[in-house]
Amino acid sequence: MRSGDRSRAGPAYAGGTITRCVAASAGRDKSCTSPGYTTVQAAVNAANPGDTVSRAEPTRTKEQVITIKSIILTDASGATIAAPST
Repeated sequence: MRSGDRSRAGPAYAGGTITRCVAASAGRDKSCTSPGYTTVQAAVNAANPGDTVSRAEPTRTKEQVITIKSIILTDASGATIAAPST
């Protein structure tokens, strides 16, 4: 399968963008109930501009994420994603 081929079954697609889900253990990358990534950084690295990276569970973690892409970061209900103070 070619990199960037979005014709396969996999993460949720909406308007050409992908939601890449993250959880403590990786699944089959089919949805947030079977996420494809175990770290936010891995999902960010795989994301394309406009994609969404979402933690599928409200587990408290601290992870530094570095990106220059225009992506959306979300989390399970009630969770917070905070940028460091400058």
